[in-house]
This record gives sequence, C-alpha cells and structure tokens, in this order.
Amino acid sequence: LLMGFGIGERVEKTSNFPTSVLLVLGALASGLVLGLNLDSRVIDVGYAGVVGADRILDGALPYGNMPEEVGTGDTYGPLNYLLYVPFLWLFGWSGEWDFLPGAHAVTALAFIGGALSMLVAGRRYAGAQGGAAMLFAWAVFPYTLYSANNNTNDIIVAAVAAVAVATATSPLARGASIVSGFAIKLFPIVLAPLWMLQDGTRRRGPLLDFVLGGLGVFFLTFWVLALEGDPIAGAVEFFDRTLRFQGERETPWTVFAQIPELKVLQPVLTAAVVLLVFVVPVVLKKRTIRRLAALSAALVIAFELTVNYWFHPYVTWFEPFVFVALLLATNEKTALDREGDQGPTTGDQQERASRKAG
Repeated sequence: LLMGFGIGERVEKTSNFPTSVLLVLGALASGLVLGLNLDSRVIDVGYAGVVGADRILDGALPYGNMPEEVGTGDTYGPLNYLLYVPFLWLFGWSGEWDFLPGAHAVTALAFIGGALSMLVAGRRYAGAQGGAAMLFAWAVFPYTLYSANNNTNDIIVAAVAAVAVATATSPLARGASIVSGFAIKLFPIVLAPLWMLQDGTRRRGPLLDFVLGGLGVFFLTFWVLALEGDPIAGAVEFFDRTLRFQGERETPWTVFAQIPELKVLQPVLTAAVVLLVFVVPVVLKKRTIRRLAALSAALVIAFELTVNYWFHPYVTWFEPFVFVALLLATNEKTALDREGDQGPTTGDQQERASRKAG
C-alpha cells in the first residue's frame, strides 16, 4: 500500500542472472508445470467448470443445474464456464468426475497465457531482462504450480491479472480485464475504481474507453443468463448462487476462523477495505504502472484478509501484481515508473535509444 504512494518503490536491479539464464530456467519450469498437470487431479472447481460448459451447450443455465456431488459449483461468473466450452466440444465428457481432459486443457491454456503475458509485461516495461524475470517468477512461484496441479479456476484469474498488467496502459483493455475477472470469479470488481481512474479523474476519454471495454466483455459473457428465455430470472438465480452465497460461506483457513477472538474486528476491517477501494483512486497524485500494480495487490490482499472464505490458491490472485511491483528495476523511461505519455513506450525502445546515444 505504501509503495502505491511512492514510499519504498525504488527497485535497484531486476536480477543478478543474465537474461538468457532466466529465459531458460523459466522455460524449463514452465515445462515442468505443464508436465505435472498431465497427471494431476481435478478438484471440484474444475469439475464444475466442465459441468457448467455442458449445461451451456445444452441450452441451460449453469446456475441451479449442478449435480449433487458439486452442488455449489455454480458460484462463479459465466465466463468461467464459457472458457471450458471449446475444450468440452473438442475432447468430450464422459459424464463422470474422471480425468476431465477439458479441465486440464483450460489449466494449460491459462498457464501459458499467463506466462506469455508476464513475459510481455516485463519486456514492455523493463526490457528483455524484465520479460525473462517475469516469466521465471510466474513459472517457479509455488502457488502457480499448486493451482495448476489442482486444476482450479484461480490459475485463470491469475492469467487474467497477468494480461491486465501487460495491457494496463490502455483504458479499453483495463475495462475489459476487470470485467473479465468479475465474469470469472467476481472479486476483481473491487479493483474497478482504481483501474478506471488510472488516467486521472478529469479525463473523460479514458473513462469512456474503460466503460466500453467493460461493457463489451459483459455482453459477450452475461448473455448466458438468458439461455432459458428469462434473463431476469436468470439474473436472480445468478445473484443467489454467486454473490449471496459467497457472502455466507465460511472456511477454517481465514484469520477469523483461526483466531475467533478477532472476529469482532472483521466488520471494521471490511469497512476500511471498502473505504480504501473508493478513496485511494481519488487521492492518488502520481499514477504509474508500478503503483497501479502495488495498489492492486494491496487491495486484493486486504479483500482476502477480511472475507469469510479463503483457500490457498487465492494467493495467485495477486501474484502478477506483486511481481511487477517488487521485481522490475525502476525505469522512469517507460510507463512502469513514468507518469504521462512522453518518452519511449517500452523497455526495448529504451534499450535501443540508449545504444544509439552511446
């Protein structure tokens, strides 16, 4: 949170390893993650994604139509189920909770998409070494492997976050990214005010582009609620099965479950998080990609600390933001640490400009 306001944001060096070493290690680690996934389990979340896709292909809502063994698997956004549709069509489904090749394929796609997005983000903001470092960090982070080996949709959320960071200079892409996250796992909507106001509070053009990007994704995904001919009833069912249910479910892994005496602080802390969500974007004086990433990580972590339900793969929700904020060397010649549109746009352009100057 302090880094988002410029305190302690300077990073002297991206890595002591050469770019080539980081690339090779990142590629090897990526191959390991994908190889292990071939023999990994699919937990209820991945199974629910396959079932939801099957329901959509049958012209039915995924909400309220889950089998008994995964009865609460309809608690995610419609895009979560839509992502499984092409792979269900391609690989089919036995109707049982077995290997589920479609779920493995979605996980592989999300992992590769996230890896490439982190590579692009690092290269764009900090040159070739930055790209290699981001790829390496994504591939070797333990919770990336944990999510991939469980075939949970948290790896999809992390991939969307990686894409968001890589395209964060575009307000249209920012809007599309935030709504995509919401259409998968709901919570990214807490980042909407921050990402909407990344270009400041007085510029109407970027605000409009943000809204248009979000609306585009909304209409491309939430049409699912009208599958059974009654979009209003579908919306009500969606609300009951997602937002209402998520507000009531609990897990033994939260701070408040581990230390019940702290439960009295939860409403206060929740109110503080809500206040941060709306106040921070307004009071910011300097807006850079590093600060956007740092504040995004802070808000997601704060959100996770105050909810009643938490699971270990949720760490991946903020990993791309943390990597960009903490690992990339300070670079005021790109959007990473530069406010405004002057100067070279990417790390590669900066490197070429330095060579010419030399």
